[in-house]
Amino acid sequence: MIHYTLSNRWGTSQPIALSVQITGRSDPSKDPEVIGMVGAQAQSSTRFARAQIDNFNDRLEQLHDDESRRNRGFNLQLGLPQSRPSRTGNTSAAEMYQALSSLSGNDAPAIERHAAAGEQDGWLGDDNLALWSGGYVNVSDTHRDDVKFDSTMVGVSAGADYRFFDTFTAGIGFGYGSDSSDIGSRDSRSKGRSFSTALYGSLHPGRIFVDGLLGYSSLSFDSRRYVTDNGGRAKGSRDGDQIFGSLSSGYEFRDENWKVAPYGRMDISSTKLDGFRESGSGIYDLAYAEQRMTVFSGVGGVRGQYGIPLTQSAVTLRGRVEYSHTFSGDSTARVGYADVSDSTYAISTVGQSENIMTVALGLDFLLSSGVSTGLTYQGSYGLGDDSRSNALMFRVGSRF
Repeated sequence: MIHYTLSNRWGTSQPIALSVQITGRSDPSKDPEVIGMVGAQAQSSTRFARAQIDNFNDRLEQLHDDESRRNRGFNLQLGLPQSRPSRTGNTSAAEMYQALSSLSGNDAPAIERHAAAGEQDGWLGDDNLALWSGGYVNVSDTHRDDVKFDSTMVGVSAGADYRFFDTFTAGIGFGYGSDSSDIGSRDSRSKGRSFSTALYGSLHPGRIFVDGLLGYSSLSFDSRRYVTDNGGRAKGSRDGDQIFGSLSSGYEFRDENWKVAPYGRMDISSTKLDGFRESGSGIYDLAYAEQRMTVFSGVGGVRGQYGIPLTQSAVTLRGRVEYSHTFSGDSTARVGYADVSDSTYAISTVGQSENIMTVALGLDFLLSSGVSTGLTYQGSYGLGDDSRSNALMFRVGSRF
């Protein structure tokens, strides 16, 4: 309450009372929309790394035998590895069975049988050099700490590798990712993009294999946040950098038309997101400080496939069961009102599930025309929370 009077040369007025009510701005670290925004960007960063690690590891699995390495170039794989198309336009059932045998991991005799059938070198002119591409579309939803996320992720990769020795192949690749996350139910959203490059290599003496990957990604995000205090919209953009890597090893049990491979893997990603300031909501715009996060996971699983030759085609049944445990992945985001500071409040970001179980089942077709196509379902489930990820993956390819 403020009391005042007005005076001039004729006199002084009666005292006047003025009531002033001050309303403080809310604590953004307790706002579900703000918590959801920083959590969505942290999860998108993790998914970007996961997409490239998955795509490059799919390629590394193909490098364990040379025929599979060369025959799977330029197949767009939306998810898991796909069937290998034949090199010839007209393929008998016996030849197709041999093709499936080499796909299952047989060694030089299978390759020699293909050469005896009159197959020619690819247009690259060097059988030691191979090109490839791959990718997938994944839809996921997470509900943790009263914050709900619905996300759609697209990750594609491509590269070239060279067989330096019979037991060692290495290459370089590039990747692109796009992730769109809807946060809560008030139209808050985060959209992210990533551009990646990576070096990878596979050492495969006999049936034992050791695969390695090291890559870098440039990240960018655009956000739109519902402002709880005034019902407006605050917009912002930020960039980031990411390093990711993977090291895996296992043993392949295989016969003429089947293969089973237990494996273990370590995955890591380290991300730095730049600070940024929102605009469009006046005094309720927020400033976000630089944020760093590291995700380290141990993975164990088994994958398998079984080839069935038919009269004018061939079918490959595929499956995978995988368990992942994240040893680290939490991070803290500092935030404050843009006209005051970017580090007034602290928010613990909502990371990925600590324990994840992944199951995949697929069916691939290899046609006599040399075209392959397939369909795979992959589901990932967070053990102990409500997070889940579902992917329906289509594949089509042709031998180059």
